[in-house]
Parts: sequence; structure tokens; C-alpha cells
Amino acid sequence: MYESLLRNFPENHCPNWTCPSCQSASLAIQKGTFHFEVIPESVERWKKMDGELDDIRLVFICLLQCERAVCKTVVAVSGTGDVHENQDYEDDERHYYLFQARLFTPTLPAFAIPTQCPERVALPLTQSFSLFLNAPGAAANVIRIALEELMTALGVAKMRTLHARIEALSQTYSEHQSALMAIKWLGNAGSHELDQVNSPDIEQAYKIIEFVLRKIYAGSTESVAQLVARLDARFRPPPTRT
Repeated sequence: MYESLLRNFPENHCPNWTCPSCQSASLAIQKGTFHFEVIPESVERWKKMDGELDDIRLVFICLLQCERAVCKTVVAVSGTGDVHENQDYEDDERHYYLFQARLFTPTLPAFAIPTQCPERVALPLTQSFSLFLNAPGAAANVIRIALEELMTALGVAKMRTLHARIEALSQTYSEHQSALMAIKWLGNAGSHELDQVNSPDIEQAYKIIEFVLRKIYAGSTESVAQLVARLDARFRPPPTRT
């Protein structure tokens, strides 16, 4: 996985995010482009007798630029922020701000899709990258489409359900059944419940997908057992009693 797109950051330094053009971890905030404002309604909540600092909400915009001389790609970013109390503020500011990106233009990749991966599988995954920060349920749906396309790419015939297609995987790919089934449960949840899937869930799914695609198309031997168990625990329906 690339550096998490969910990471909070201060206004003067962004995480080591990956450039969408050259795929290097070389993006930096352009000097003078970071601007933020406080949402007035959140300040009013904070001013109440029982108000807390975490009631205050910020919004921001900035530009990132790739620091590689041969690239120099520019990315527009917008998002939200929070106010935090500095526990040791004798020599520093009493409060500090942390921000989280909600939208990148152009979209930043969450992980590297193997070059050998078929375009019909890669395309919906790439589309999901633009959704998972703001609409994780929609991202889960698009990931499910990628899973259907992967079944087709692996030679599994069209069937009534994705569940049946995963179970019909050939022996060559049967080791991936539990991982792919966990992704399927996530996609089902995204289809049926608006707020059941969150962005960290999608990020966990990306880790599983990356492992599976690397094993199938790039010969990786890594394990995803713990990640699969987590998604199963959150989204797999309980067994029905007979």
C-alpha cells in the first residue's frame, strides 16, 4: 500500500503521498497555497457551556506539487480539519490543527495495481480511489464490480451470484476464495446500508485486493489472513439457524 490517504497532517507538511503521474512519494504542499477557515456553526457549538475543542470544525484547500524535476505534477486538495489542545504549550501554541484530505484532483492512487492486471479489473478499482474518502459505500459497490470483472478474467463463467462465482474458482486460484469472499461481503454491505461501510474499511479492503492481485499477476507470496478475518468479522452475515 502507498501512504494512507486517511492520515491527518499539519498545514505545513503533507504525508508522503504518491504522485498520480510518476508514482513516486514526492508530493509536497506548494508554499502559500494552504488556506483554512473555521466553520462558524462549529464555533457556536464550542461556545456553549459544555462545548469541547473537538466541536470545532475547519475546512481547507491547498495545492500539492511533485518535487521531481522531471514531473512537477500539481494536485488540488480540499478537506476538513480539527482543533487539538497542546498538552505542553509553555513554549508553543496552546492549540494546534490537524487536517484530513477529502478530495484530490487528479485522484491519488491508494495502492499500485499490477501492470499485468486486466484493464477491466483495474478501471473500477481506479474509480473507487476517487470515492472512498467521501463515499465509502459507493466505493464498496465499485470494488464489487471489479471483483465481478476479476472472476471473468480468471475464466469463471457468469452465474446468478458473485458468491457462486467465487466458489467456482479453479484449483489454481482457490487459495484466494476466502479473501475474495471477504471483499464480496464488504460490497454487499455497501449496497444495502448507506453508512455501514467507512473509509478505514475500504482501506483494509484495498490491502486485501492488492495482496490478491499481486499474487495472481505479480507472483507475490505474502499473506492476508489477518485482513481477511477483520472484514469477515465486520461484514459476513451470521449463519442462519435451521
